[in-house]
Amino acid sequence: INKYIVDKTTKNDLFLYIFPPIQETKLFRSLFDSYKGGITKYKSINCGEWVEASGVYFDINSSYPNSMRNFKLPYGEPIRKPHKYKGKSNKVFLQRIIIKDFRVKEGKEPIIQTPKTKYKSNPYVTETWSKMFLGKIDLWVTNFELDYIIKNYNFSYIKYVEYLEFNCSEYLFRIFIDKYYKDKQESTGVKRALAKLILNNLYGKFGQNAIKDYR
Repeated sequence: INKYIVDKTTKNDLFLYIFPPIQETKLFRSLFDSYKGGITKYKSINCGEWVEASGVYFDINSSYPNSMRNFKLPYGEPIRKPHKYKGKSNKVFLQRIIIKDFRVKEGKEPIIQTPKTKYKSNPYVTETWSKMFLGKIDLWVTNFELDYIIKNYNFSYIKYVEYLEFNCSEYLFRIFIDKYYKDKQESTGVKRALAKLILNNLYGKFGQNAIKDYR
């Protein structure tokens, strides 16, 4: 990115280089199908009962800005190629896989979701549901999700169909996040609330579906 800043003269050029508009429908569907939220689950033991014990509270929304500040994130136009991705330390990727007869291992949490629809939620499933999947499922997953599936699921078959390779950087949002995190830490009232909303909504805004026929 630093090399590109030297070569280009306008901020608009740089923005379009980092976040190019998605013109191709196939690429949009691949990216959209790989975009997921976090997993929230409750323990069935003692559900609905008062429990007198110490607990720990985690503000998950506030963890998204931290991740966007410190971890490598993709930018620019991806390269699409067939088969299995051969890892490169300076890249990140999305992998399309077909997996058959899967079942999550005992004591592990599921990460495979039911297909996205307009009006239904997307629950996580522990095993192949034949009526919906016909014995297999076609998925776009991140490199982290792929590692999790390989380690925590049993399956009879997996096919690596194609992948998208991206350049990446851990500096894309650092200045932006540092500015509003400072405002949140040092301000009160409306200014603090606004800074918090901007930080927490950054991740979701980049996953917004801009191509849909309903609101």
